[in-house]
Amino acid sequence: MELQLYRTYFPEGTNGELYHLGELVCYTIELPWRENETGVSCIPEGRYRLARRYSERYGYHLLV
Repeated sequence: MELQLYRTYFPEGTNGELYHLGELVCYTIELPWRENETGVSCIPEGRYRLARRYSERYGYHLLV
């Protein structure tokens, strides 16, 4: 399965829309872009393998 993420960058954070086969799956919220600095920056653009994950706090979500 391939997903596509379209992002909009803001100083306070990064908002996105996640699509599968051209259909909106969900909205995303990430940290702002800060040169890939650990813990304060969103993930760099690129291709990643994802895994489905469950936690008590977040329920089902995707792990990069």
